[in-house]
Amino acid sequence: MTALELINIALTRMNESKLTSITIDTYVADLCRLFLKPVADEVTLEEDWQFARKREALRTDDEGENQTDYGYMYRLPADCLFPRQLRSKGQYEIEDGRLYTGDEAAVLIYTRSMVEIAHDDENGLDIPVLVTSFPVTFAQAVACRLGSQIGPKISDNFNLASALGQEYMVMLEKTKAFDGMLSPAEDEAVELWSDIQ
Repeated sequence: MTALELINIALTRMNESKLTSITIDTYVADLCRLFLKPVADEVTLEEDWQFARKREALRTDDEGENQTDYGYMYRLPADCLFPRQLRSKGQYEIEDGRLYTGDEAAVLIYTRSMVEIAHDDENGLDIPVLVTSFPVTFAQAVACRLGSQIGPKISDNFNLASALGQEYMVMLEKTKAFDGMLSPAEDEAVELWSDIQ
């Protein structure tokens, strides 16, 4: 699924015309580009979704000064929305985009962002890009949430926004049920989804 397809699901749920391109210069397209990433990040942070987990060996950060009692300082991955734990289950602290720990070779398990912002030089726009696979119910939840956020700005229809908010909750519950079926051992779950990047 592309960002345009997800946006068009939201617009269809709002009884609005679909976009032909994510880069067109319209008020609706501007709203969609502006809201998609924060809305998707918000929905992603609702749960510790297994499909949104990623583990990554952290790179040592030699640029800053480590003023903690921990021996090692690492830069957080760019797509990290929320750190869950170190693979070693060791202690850590996070400050200013850096992770401090006593682990010499830290591997972080975290919730990743499902949307990146890429700059389109041709149109001079920052556009959202979906960067990973996720369940259809999650896409529907994001679309409903997006519709509930931008709907009142497009049509002043607050009843529609409320209805989409209720649909969002239903889709969120369906996604939780789906995510619960992905419950093999943690290592297996990460391996299952890691090649879909």
